Amino acid sequence: MNATAELTFLKCACQHCGVNIEFPADYTETMRECPKCGKMTALKPPPPKIRIEAPENYRRPAYPEEKESERIRSMAVGALVISIISLVIGGFFILVGLNENYQEKEIEECSIGSALIAGAVWIFMISQIIHIRANTTKD
Repeated sequence: MNATAELTFLKCACQHCGVNIEFPADYTETMRECPKCGKMTALKPPPPKIRIEAPENYRRPAYPEEKESERIRSMAVGALVISIISLVIGGFFILVGLNENYQEKEIEECSIGSALIAGAVWIFMISQIIHIRANTTKD
């Protein structure tokens, strides 16, 4: 062997304890003592890596995790519907409250309406965030 040539090292697992053993390629198919358990183990080269190519017309089947974007989109639509309903109900409370002469009861209705509209705005913003996430999720 040439003194300047670099040694090639391989790895295999001990057949007894499973620890990885690194050894020079020249020791392949020999029996050596495991540095951890001390039992004799065969030094075998790792199996060759095989790459299997799919045919050109192969189409990967759809898996449930690939349908997540559809689930997210339906959540966004649901949040949008809830925000629209909240806006309508909130507007109704405000109109009823402003229709009268600002009595105490009507002021409460205006406050309820304002809270519903504020909630609708938040729900709408959340639905938009969900919608953006659905559009960025890989199918």
